[in-house]
Amino acid sequence: MASLYPTQSCHECANEAAGRCPTCHLPLCMEHFPRHAHKPCAAHLADHQDAYACYICGTPIVPEQWSSAIFAHYIDGHTCVGCNRFVCDAHTTRQDEQVKIVQDGLRGHRYHLTLRSCATCAPLYRFGGLVGATWWVAGLMTVALTGWFLLHG
Repeated sequence: MASLYPTQSCHECANEAAGRCPTCHLPLCMEHFPRHAHKPCAAHLADHQDAYACYICGTPIVPEQWSSAIFAHYIDGHTCVGCNRFVCDAHTTRQDEQVKIVQDGLRGHRYHLTLRSCATCAPLYRFGGLVGATWWVAGLMTVALTGWFLLHG
């Protein structure tokens, strides 16, 4: 029986799309969802292979993503959420999982994101890591200096 609602097809083949790649945003089936299994992301991984390395030890890193069901997708980019640099398993100090539910037409998809923090950003995770803490300090300094100028001006 034909479906009343049209479903998207995979960018690589004619199968029903299971979700969208978080990097290139193309609709992909479960078989082509991993980054190394579809053309735009596989070409990018191959061209920039030297950039995917742990910033501490230089170990090569391959960002991973896979699907366990047509609605459940797992993504581990091996990047620190605080400084946005690549970090390997050995140098990951804090690791959390976040589930993001995304509506895609009439269907919803669960994206399970692995959030990593390096040793520098782990103590500052409540502030957004190293970069987030720097923004907090800059904002507080701006407020303090503005208040000082208003009181002494």
